[in-house]
Amino acid sequence: MNNIITKISNLEAETIQNIKSSKASNTLRAYKSDFRDFEKFCIEYNFKSMPAEPKTISLYLTFLSKQAKFSTIKRRLASIKVFHSMTGNYIDLKHPTINENLVSIRRKIGSFQKAKKPLVGLGVVGTKILIIFSPILSEISPLLTLVAKPIE
Repeated sequence: MNNIITKISNLEAETIQNIKSSKASNTLRAYKSDFRDFEKFCIEYNFKSMPAEPKTISLYLTFLSKQAKFSTIKRRLASIKVFHSMTGNYIDLKHPTINENLVSIRRKIGSFQKAKKPLVGLGVVGTKILIIFSPILSEISPLLTLVAKPIE
C-alpha cells in the first residue's frame, strides 16, 4: 500500500512539473507577477489566495476594473487559473459569480483594441486601377501614392 502511495505521489509531482514546463519562462514570469498582485489584494482584504473562492476572484476582478484594461483583467484571471492548476487546485472560471461579473465589467469598461491601419489598399474604379498606400508611407515619400493606368 505504501508503495502505491509513493508511486501516485511521484506521478502527481511529475504531472505538476509537466504543467509548469508547458509555458515559456517569460509567460511564467508574467503569471507570477500577476499572481503576486492577486496575493497582495487577498492579504489587504484578508482573503485566502490559494485555493481562492469564486467570490474572492470576483471581488478582485471588480477591484481591477477600476484601474485596468479589460485585456489586463483577463490576463490576471488566466494567471490565477494557471497558478491554481500548477498547485493541483481547480478553479471554475465559468462559475456564475466570476463569469457574470466579467461580462458586466466588459460591458462597462469595454474591450476595445486599437486596430492598425493597412499598409496598402487596392481598388478598381471604372477602368482605372488605384493603388493607395497608407498615410504613413506617403509621409516617407510622396511618390508612394500612385494612380496606375489600366493594362491594355
